[in-house]
Amino acid sequence: MIPNLSKHVNKTILVSIPVLSGSTKCKAYRLTGIELIGLWLQSADLSGSLLNHEHKSQPTMTWSFFVPFSQIACVAIASAAMPASGATTAGRDQTATQSAATAASDRSSGTGSSSSNVAVTRKRHKE
Repeated sequence: MIPNLSKHVNKTILVSIPVLSGSTKCKAYRLTGIELIGLWLQSADLSGSLLNHEHKSQPTMTWSFFVPFSQIACVAIASAAMPASGATTAGRDQTATQSAATAASDRSSGTGSSSSNVAVTRKRHKE
């Protein structure tokens, strides 16, 4: 499943911006907005490297910075932990077995759905 960035607005995400950091390592930023061509990010690190001293010294100001996707090497988002590998394999095997059994019963009864694209061939008995 592909994560949806809009669910992470006003949350911390990890982003690699090699042009600004000189490294491909991801750093923590607060995602404040999403545009078609980039992200709005907030952090003390960005403020420190992109603002003049006169702007940095304003304690009541919080700055968001637009970073185009062309400058972003990677975006990492935390997700829920995956179940233990044994549980995942067992669940996948059970689902595959159920799907195979359903398909087999549909083929034998001739009630397969038209959207499944499964061809059923029946032989006619000659009289």
